[in-house]
Amino acid sequence: MLELGAQWVHGEVGNVVSSMAHKYGLLTASVTGILDTPFVDSTGKIVDREVGEKMIGILSLIHMSGDTMLKEFKGSLGDYYTAV
Repeated sequence: MLELGAQWVHGEVGNVVSSMAHKYGLLTASVTGILDTPFVDSTGKIVDREVGEKMIGILSLIHMSGDTMLKEFKGSLGDYYTAV
């Protein structure tokens, strides 16, 4: 599972989160595309690029469909990601 809620850190100067993320090489320039940025799981392990690309693709499909695909799916969110 990828956490996309923290894909940006706003404010680099005086921002403790920005400082911590830079320390571990987790931030790139703000002009970098989402697929050029490494995804990190809850244990700190970098997620394989192929998995990240698949998840972004699934999330893009959900977004473009106006969420109708997910609303009509009978099952868990995990089942949905596996099926798509």
